[in-house]
Amino acid sequence: MRDEAIPAGIEEVADGAAYHTRALDDMPNCVLVIGAHGTIVYANDAAREAMEIGEYVGRSFAEYFMVFPNSANDKFYEAILDAIREKRMRHQGRFLYVSPNGRRHAFFLTSSYLEGPGEDSYLVITCTDVTAEERAARLRRESTFLLVSTIVYICAFMFVYTVWDYLGRPFAATHLTTMLEVGGLVLGLLALRFTSLRLASLGLGTRNLGRNLREAGLASLALVGVLVACKLVLMRAAPALLAHPEALCSLSWLGAGSFVGCAFSACVQQFLTRGIVHQSLWHVLGDEHDHALAIAVSTVMLASLQMPYGPVRMLGSAVLLTAFGFLYERQRSIWGLVLMHFVLGVSAMALGLA
Repeated sequence: MRDEAIPAGIEEVADGAAYHTRALDDMPNCVLVIGAHGTIVYANDAAREAMEIGEYVGRSFAEYFMVFPNSANDKFYEAILDAIREKRMRHQGRFLYVSPNGRRHAFFLTSSYLEGPGEDSYLVITCTDVTAEERAARLRRESTFLLVSTIVYICAFMFVYTVWDYLGRPFAATHLTTMLEVGGLVLGLLALRFTSLRLASLGLGTRNLGRNLREAGLASLALVGVLVACKLVLMRAAPALLAHPEALCSLSWLGAGSFVGCAFSACVQQFLTRGIVHQSLWHVLGDEHDHALAIAVSTVMLASLQMPYGPVRMLGSAVLLTAFGFLYERQRSIWGLVLMHFVLGVSAMALGLA
């Protein structure tokens, strides 16, 4: 316990309620008591930690903010000075506060006037830290913006697809996919530029990267085994469905730039599917129990982009997207999914299945 105590003038207040040093110190909210002449007469532990104001107890509040000038705190300081000047009026509001060590807080400030015996009067400033609440609200706003932007983007793609199909499909469907991926890349760059979302918030974090890649690698081997089995079955049962029924696999079936194209597609499509759509749905829904809904919605949205390749491709994409969604829930990063997407894409082309 610190040496200074609550000033005698505010020990007893209306209705017999008592202020006790221990009770105020245990409060998670920052509490400052300012005397009649703007002197800081008390600061609880939370205020000392968040505002680093301990050494200024017994000194003027104006001296404190003059020692730690920060334009980001102007409105916060102004609100306290207004409360000091107009003690009998209740002041409250949300303000940004950057502590001397650079930590950013969002405070909900409330002022209360306490009139003590004689000429003594005190102003009690309470600052509730709503940083987490403000951050969650900002994430919801930005994620909603990204989600709406993605929906508009998908609708625009559907319009282009409709025109392309109406004109008799004048160019290859792969060109549509390239347009889609370039647009997804632009959308991702805009998200990084114009929102406060960090890389981890867009599925680009590298935490547990080694473990995630190992898990994805093992899953990829299992899926490649499934593709090989499917090719062997089709070679015997329905070779007419295959573009290359004459052999199990051949590297010659990989087109020029296939590896680069697969890598680019894997990165952009997984970023668009999980980093933007899936992650945005997390923040918008705001409920851990709705993660399955986030997987379902993102799967339907992105599987629809396979429309140019027909219903079979759409159904296969939906199955893979669902599996990828559950893996993303586990890893919270797109890099394992990128590896799986790349391996499956190259393997499908080498087996003559794509």
